[in-house]
Amino acid sequence: MVVGKVGFPPAPAGKQEVSILFPTKMRGVPHIFVSWRDTDNTLSAVNGLVITDSTDSGFKIATNRIDTEYTWWFSFMAIYR
Repeated sequence: MVVGKVGFPPAPAGKQEVSILFPTKMRGVPHIFVSWRDTDNTLSAVNGLVITDSTDSGFKIATNRIDTEYTWWFSFMAIYR
């Protein structure tokens, strides 16, 4: 199991994608759970959150950036059974 907190750094409006690498490879492609806190700031900064790729080494996640000014954080948990 891998858990973490990652941010989408400030960027121009539009699609933004970040890559998360696990500290060590898993035995296979894990199930990935993502969470963020729904606040007025969050909802005005991004629109949606989608995992676009997943491997035993990590995953990519994308959002539609609305507010370009600050880092937007989310938490994740990756589990392989």
